[in-house]
Amino acid sequence: DESVQPKLVYLLAHKSEKAGKDSFAKFGKDPVWITVRDASEQNGKIVEKVESLYLQPLPFSPMK
Repeated sequence: DESVQPKLVYLLAHKSEKAGKDSFAKFGKDPVWITVRDASEQNGKIVEKVESLYLQPLPFSPMK
């Protein structure tokens, strides 16, 4: 369906949910990122929605 935006998934590990939120907030304020984002969106927004999910690794996960 061409009307549905493709999904891009990042899987990141942080010590805690708070650390993850703090890191994402800092990233969103980075002047280099803002410049690149703005340049990439000159012909319109690329991302319509950002959603964060916080997962707990299972005992066998190498990410724990």
